[in-house]
Amino acid sequence: MKTTRLALIAVLALIVGAAAALRAGLIGPGAGRGAEDAGRAAAGDVRPGPAGAGLERLPEPGGPGTAAVAGGAASLVPTRPPGEAVARLIADLEGALAAGDRAALLAASRALRDALLADPDLVPAAAYVLLDAGAQRAVREALAVVLGSLPGAAGKRAVLEGLRAGALAGFERAAILALGIGEAEDGDALERDDQPYAVEAAPGLVTFVRGPVAEADARAELARRTGAADPAERLAAARALHDSTAFEEAREALAERVVAERDAEVVAEAASALGEWTRRAPLDDLERRQVVERLLDAAPRSDEVVRFRLVAPLSSTPLRSEERERLHALAAGGADPETRRFAVDVLGRRLPPDRPGDDPALAVLVEAIVKDPSGEVREAAALALGRAATTDVRAQSALANALGRDADWEVRAAAARSLGRARGSAAARSALEAALAGDPHPTVRAVAEKALAALGASPARPGR
Repeated sequence: MKTTRLALIAVLALIVGAAAALRAGLIGPGAGRGAEDAGRAAAGDVRPGPAGAGLERLPEPGGPGTAAVAGGAASLVPTRPPGEAVARLIADLEGALAAGDRAALLAASRALRDALLADPDLVPAAAYVLLDAGAQRAVREALAVVLGSLPGAAGKRAVLEGLRAGALAGFERAAILALGIGEAEDGDALERDDQPYAVEAAPGLVTFVRGPVAEADARAELARRTGAADPAERLAAARALHDSTAFEEAREALAERVVAERDAEVVAEAASALGEWTRRAPLDDLERRQVVERLLDAAPRSDEVVRFRLVAPLSSTPLRSEERERLHALAAGGADPETRRFAVDVLGRRLPPDRPGDDPALAVLVEAIVKDPSGEVREAAALALGRAATTDVRAQSALANALGRDADWEVRAAAARSLGRARGSAAARSALEAALAGDPHPTVRAVAEKALAALGASPARPGR
């Protein structure tokens, strides 16, 4: 069997360590794990501590209590060359990556993760490989994700120290995401494809990035990384901090991205996180007011992905009167149709379904469906008014008018769909029957028929 480089390192370290221990008189009857500890000491990362105290880290000139890691960096995390078990698991991981076999990669990654879960004393050996600049980068990248996926602080601490020391060059994105991993122990770790909050942190390894980052040092590093030169790193840091907005340093870093960031995905991630935070913040809190102002400022000047990510939080967060008026102004007089459509969508979602007529936004939506020059904005207004169509006569009348007169078939179809919620409205039924009988577009006629069925009326379509 081919002897891997890691296995050779481990064997040589143990041999040298055992010899050093014999010379020092550390091995003798009842020494127990003394030979193993001495081998680690000879490797330069730890030394045997007092009886029963385990291993101590050797101090370095760089600071008390630090240990030498690969590449000469200083780390507060204890490391040691991997023994046979960890070396074999790393070799399996290396082979799966070389073969490009995702099933084998998942199996090897989970086997390594299970071993680290079963015996946390193996984490220093995994940390050694993570920090070893001579190991394959793909292996180290996958290992960062595996370590980050472990519950507790030990795995993430190894990744954090590697990042801070600059020892993880070339796969910083994976390491940043690793600090934000919040895996579930359900047997599907590292294979969260197409699930909410899932990110491919390293090739083939898809994991949950969610939950608050508990360690202050990790949050500080992530906040710093939101200003990295590489937009992929900035996005990774924003994602890792998404659920940490209860902490001021996270909010400050994300708010800075909303203002200064040029990459739309990074702005969207930061804005979404802050928007969700505003739901929980006191309405009169000064910071909250500043954040909402920044989010509303961002909508007109950002890409569609930013507005898309802002719709849900701004639709459900409490707003002050001046903030609602700002939305009204964006819906009625936004410089571009994308901004007006965004504001119309948010206002429609905010309408109270029981008494929509009490909300001044209803008048804004009615005006938009009648007067806005953009068909996309009128369509959004038609869909938004569906929330009020159940009870409000003004909404029903505006929708019926759009269904009968709008030149854009997509607006007419949206109006028909919304009128399907106007139970008990004779005007809605009459407008839908007229559309079914005479609208020139087949999609509008089909939607009108479904809407009539929802109202409890199912007349036969003409021509049948």
